[in-house]
Amino acid sequence: MKRSLDLARLAWIVAAHFVVFSAARIGLYWIWRTSFEELSTGELLRAASRGLLFDASIIALGLSPLIVAFALPFEFARGRRWRTAWSWYAFAHLCIVLLLLAGDVAYFGTVGRHAGPEFVAMIDDPALINSIVWESYRLAFCGVLLGLVLLGALWRRVMSWDERWSMLRAPAWAAVAFLPLLFFGIRGNASGKPISVVDAFASGSVSAGYLTLNGPFSIAHAILHEDQRPAEF
Repeated sequence: MKRSLDLARLAWIVAAHFVVFSAARIGLYWIWRTSFEELSTGELLRAASRGLLFDASIIALGLSPLIVAFALPFEFARGRRWRTAWSWYAFAHLCIVLLLLAGDVAYFGTVGRHAGPEFVAMIDDPALINSIVWESYRLAFCGVLLGLVLLGALWRRVMSWDERWSMLRAPAWAAVAFLPLLFFGIRGNASGKPISVVDAFASGSVSAGYLTLNGPFSIAHAILHEDQRPAEF
């Protein structure tokens, strides 16, 4: 059977997402260190390591279409154009995640917590979001956009580079092994309820909980649970 599952590309795309999430968590700690000064070194390490679980949940959810597209047992799914198109989908996802993380770190300094329901409320008023970003964070926003352009150039170079790694491809059916990992990654556990925002505070420390969480996770869960608000008749 022809090898169509591009393991090398999947590996570095997932790794790039984890690097961005980890960098945002480190940046959150260093920029707003006073919010976490009560935590010991051990508590910081535990919060950071547990945070990988919440990062993995968002990464698995966002990249699940990519994994399915790479694993389709059809001839067109083995083509370079197909894999390139979906690799750029992954880059778009990374850009969105990066922008949300950057905005969340800035927002944390204003209210002392991650973004969530208020972000959902502002979606209905994009003019408000634009005014806040452009008036208060213009230079930072331009810097992030420049960084995304440079990251896009690097992304393209790595895509052309890993085309040579044909030995790191597997038959499409090998993706079946990824399905349980994908399922557990999104849920965050093997049984019980999927992880939620409150699970980040299981240690009893609010500071550790905020360091464990990430902005995209809290925003995504706020969006998913928006329809559970009581109706007003």
